[in-house]
Amino acid sequence: MIYLSALILILYLTALIYGGICFLRKKMPLYFKLLFFAVACFFQEKLYFTVNYFCTGSWDNTFNFAIFGSGAAFAFMLSANYGQFDGIVDDGSKEYAKYRHIAVIAPIITGLISVMVAAHHIHMNHEWFFVVVILLVNLPGILASYFNMKLLIFPDVFMVKPLRACNAMGLIVIFASIISEFYFVIDAGLLNMIVELLCSVSLIIWMICARRGFKGWKT
Repeated sequence: MIYLSALILILYLTALIYGGICFLRKKMPLYFKLLFFAVACFFQEKLYFTVNYFCTGSWDNTFNFAIFGSGAAFAFMLSANYGQFDGIVDDGSKEYAKYRHIAVIAPIITGLISVMVAAHHIHMNHEWFFVVVILLVNLPGILASYFNMKLLIFPDVFMVKPLRACNAMGLIVIFASIISEFYFVIDAGLLNMIVELLCSVSLIIWMICARRGFKGWKT
């Protein structure tokens, strides 16, 4: 378990370094910088829990400020698509209504998973404060999943196609992060590690897809 935790942290760090090399440049569009900042927040959260595990020999599944790392990451992902890109490609016309309707599936699923996490925690620990925090942390991710899903299926009206793979991986990252949180709360250590491994690999692929998307924008 310790070696797997170390491997996962190294993969998170790999995504961080690769993203920093690709996107921390002066002339890089803000969209891609926001995606990198999301990876940085995921890494910060993982770093805390891993170091804490190495020091104590157990996972800290109580409230701590490190859990806001994923919430900040989700907020950066939401800002990238909603604030930087969605308004350009979607004019709100009826022509694209079906894509908006289909995209609602993603936040419904992520929202249900978050509610399951909250309900289980209440049942096991009878504690409301942590539940409210979890829901607040996941809210940006739930909203971000809508835009990732929409831009994944949206017609290529304005530079959408080069970012399809990027949005697909962003969606996987959100799902993996929230599902990992569920396994973490119910203390299913091995399942949590497996999903964390998926998440860490997805972060690397996400940054690779983002770099290819940027190259697609330039051509």
